[in-house]
Amino acid sequence: MNGNATSATRRSMSAVSNIHGRQQPGVGLFFHEVNGRIMVKTIVSGGSAERDGRVQVGDVLIAVDGTDVRGSGNSGHVFRNMIVGPEGSTVRLKLLRGEGVNAFGYEVELLRGSPEYFAGLEQERKYEEELMELKLQLKQALAEEQQVAEEVERVKRLLVAERGEKERREREQEQLAAAIDDDKQQLIEALRKVEGARRDVDTRLIPVQEHEQELTEELARQTEKDRLRKEYIEELQKRHEERKGQLEAQLQLIRKQRAEEQVARMELQALLMKAQAEMKAALQLEKMKAQHDAHWKVKQLEEERELSKELLENSDSLAGYLHELQSRMGAMHEGFFVNMPQASQVATSPARDKTPPPNSYPSEQYFLA
Repeated sequence: MNGNATSATRRSMSAVSNIHGRQQPGVGLFFHEVNGRIMVKTIVSGGSAERDGRVQVGDVLIAVDGTDVRGSGNSGHVFRNMIVGPEGSTVRLKLLRGEGVNAFGYEVELLRGSPEYFAGLEQERKYEEELMELKLQLKQALAEEQQVAEEVERVKRLLVAERGEKERREREQEQLAAAIDDDKQQLIEALRKVEGARRDVDTRLIPVQEHEQELTEELARQTEKDRLRKEYIEELQKRHEERKGQLEAQLQLIRKQRAEEQVARMELQALLMKAQAEMKAALQLEKMKAQHDAHWKVKQLEEERELSKELLENSDSLAGYLHELQSRMGAMHEGFFVNMPQASQVATSPARDKTPPPNSYPSEQYFLA
């Protein structure tokens, strides 16, 4: 059987080779040249490229067995001769897929051959699988035959032993027959006693059965109680889950309120810090104001002293004015810290003429407001 399968496989492959022997096969791809690029136009059904599954229509051929074919200017016949070859040999094709930044290259190694060649290879593979299956079956059949032979030998030995055992059993049966007759009589007597005992047991069994019925009813009542208890527990669990959900909702609300209180507390702290900063600025401004007022007072006193000196130098006619000015200065010194004048109310005194006109009262010409 093994030789027949092998010869059939060789005849099939020989027929396939004779059919395609007139021209060298390729890899099952039709190319066409567009703008100097060799592109895949069609994939032959059952060919090497279709069986491989990686080549797609529209891919651009870049190289054949490491030879770059881009821009070579060769004819399609030259490219075909580079790809085709002896049936069963391989060829490496490098192709490009996509355009622009999405383009990427890849390389495939394809087996040369026609669809019939690959069909023949498939048939040969099936023949080889069938041959392996037949070998396996033959091996199993031989093993089974060996087992059968061993079993037959074992049965023969058992039959010989069984024949001797049968003769021995026959002798024993004859001996047992007499003993059985005696035992039969004893058994009949024993059965009579057992029957009486059984009737006695049946009589005693009636209360036990009644008690069993009571236990069965009690078990049913206990089962019903267990069912009700289980329902009650489930109801308690359901209430517990509801209460748990309510408590979780309250907890979330409390957390939210605490967060809001925290935010409000932070806002109050920010306002307090702002108020403290404003108070500090007001105190600083008040301090500056006090310094300004003190400076203004010193400057005013100096101006008044200069004015008094000038008046004393002018003439004795200004004595009355000086006396009145000194009295006003005393009154101003006494009420300075009670009614402190604002800086914006201080006006510059008008330009004074050092020589007042004669026969004029000085207080009418010089004044401090």
